[in-house]
Amino acid sequence: MDLLRESISDKTASKLSENETSINNFDYSDLYQLESKIPRKFAAGEVDKLTYIFGYIADQQINCVVHFEGFFDIARMKRAVVTTFYAEPVLGCRFVEMPDDVFWKRREDLHKLDLCTFEETKDLDKSVSDFLISTCDATTDIPLQLKFFRTEKGDSLCLKASHLVLDGGGVQDYVVVLSDIYNKLKKEPAYLPEPNIESDRSLKQVFKHLSFWRKINVISQLKIRPPTWAFPWDAVKAKTRKYTIFRFTKNQYHKIKEFSKNAKVTITDLILTAFFRAVFKITNIPAKKKLFGTFTANLRAFMPNRKAKSLCNLSASVHPIFSNIPGEDFATSLKRVNKSTRKMKRKGTGLETALFLRLLFSMPFKKAKEILRKTLEEQVKLKASFPVITNIGITKANDITFEGVEAVDAFMLTPYMKAPGFLMGTMTFEDNLLFTMAYFEESYSTPLINNFLSLMSEELLTGTSAN
Repeated sequence: MDLLRESISDKTASKLSENETSINNFDYSDLYQLESKIPRKFAAGEVDKLTYIFGYIADQQINCVVHFEGFFDIARMKRAVVTTFYAEPVLGCRFVEMPDDVFWKRREDLHKLDLCTFEETKDLDKSVSDFLISTCDATTDIPLQLKFFRTEKGDSLCLKASHLVLDGGGVQDYVVVLSDIYNKLKKEPAYLPEPNIESDRSLKQVFKHLSFWRKINVISQLKIRPPTWAFPWDAVKAKTRKYTIFRFTKNQYHKIKEFSKNAKVTITDLILTAFFRAVFKITNIPAKKKLFGTFTANLRAFMPNRKAKSLCNLSASVHPIFSNIPGEDFATSLKRVNKSTRKMKRKGTGLETALFLRLLFSMPFKKAKEILRKTLEEQVKLKASFPVITNIGITKANDITFEGVEAVDAFMLTPYMKAPGFLMGTMTFEDNLLFTMAYFEESYSTPLINNFLSLMSEELLTGTSAN
């Protein structure tokens, strides 16, 4: 604490002292005693395993940044962060691969790690950028890293999660867990949660909520589709991390949302339509050739209250079919996309892929890994893959309820991608719609990425009369 104070300017430190409570010094021994209640190993879920194998084409880390108006109590926040690693024990593990399987192994040195750091900065943009391009390896590092940056205006939370341990929905759930513990510690400084040791990371937790006939329907619909196209890449290399964030104005978002309501389509339908139409403009895909697009689905939608029992990976992919029809206007393209997505919803969005993963990882991990690696190698040879768009969803400021501060801006970055992988993200915070892309510059040139996002935004704005 003394070292921390020395790094903070007098002006900012005065704000800190005003904001601190009487619980500046915590005894962590009670937390460390919870270790005896926590198993040494946790089974890896199917999505954990898939994400680990796909580390060949992505760095598999999700970054989240939340800017706040106001200042946290540093001592209480540090206690809250450490507590989350005991409340959700898998966060205090590392990912281990053995010849026959993979699993999460509880770290023995957790009590020695600095799990929460605060740093004063006069250049917030640079500090955040440096954090966003830093690395996290769940096989050696802690799979969840947090850093707070302090300016004269307020604090910013930067969170980096290995995609092996959390997906975008899991990151959002973690922020809720952290805020809940932080708030409880003000009223009850000795608060200790019960470790969530019976967590199920497998897709079984989704399928057990489905009816018998729905399961039969999913099985009957299961198809393995080959890739038919790819986003243009330069080389299958990964060295320099780059990211781009495209923000729409609030007025533009309001018009897009109003168009969505009047047209009786979802925002996802609109974004997918803009995505495909932009792709056709920068590629040489033949007219009427069928493309299998890919977007992610949150499987928590099939669970009570849309919540998993623990922080985990519960995402799957969906593959709408689309084709390039020259001269077609946005409205007609939108009708075709909407027809495809409505058909997938009737089937159960994402359940087909989830079933495939259940079947794939019912075999020994080594065999499943070999199959997927060969598939990725084949995609490189064929120059065809499954470009993905993921809609992280809508987040409201009142979803991020830390006592004494107010969230004023937030965004997430999807994992940095290497060819042939391609992934772009969309999310909404309050009335701010964002497109984000994280990529390796050796695989995808920055001018190409910027041009693509510009074309996609132009399609969306023009098609919805929001420009």
